[in-house]
Amino acid sequence: MTFALGGEAEYYQPKDPGPECLWCDGGGNVSVASIQDVLGKVHVIDFVDEHNVEVQCPRCDGTGVEPRPEPEER
Repeated sequence: MTFALGGEAEYYQPKDPGPECLWCDGGGNVSVASIQDVLGKVHVIDFVDEHNVEVQCPRCDGTGVEPRPEPEER
């Protein structure tokens, strides 16, 4: 096995991005099936022509990497 040194190391051996996000499975987008408004009413989205409505994952901000847990307060 050969190892690259210097600036080429990241190109040949990229850093491990970490575990995949639990919500989007590393894809960076999630499908939206329903929306809850400020009054608490749930609005179900009807899929037009079998196309899903996708938005950027709010948990990982679209990176696909599971965010680090918040430190617990003592």
